[in-house]
Amino acid sequence: MKTRDYYVATDLKSMESGIFTTKSKTAEYLSISVKTIDRGLKDDWRIYKPNHYLICRTEITKLTNRIDNLK
Repeated sequence: MKTRDYYVATDLKSMESGIFTTKSKTAEYLSISVKTIDRGLKDDWRIYKPNHYLICRTEITKLTNRIDNLK
């Protein structure tokens, strides 16, 4: 069973979002530092800065690569 972390970043000013596999791409998208993300996600699964951004960390588990498992 494979698991992978994804980061969903939303710019609350423009209301645009992106899904990223690395903290560095998330930081680049929101124009913040990776250290800010590390500190914010240390004790929680999300970071919320009102009127600026929202970052959520999620994990997707993949059992197999077979498409016929989807129903």
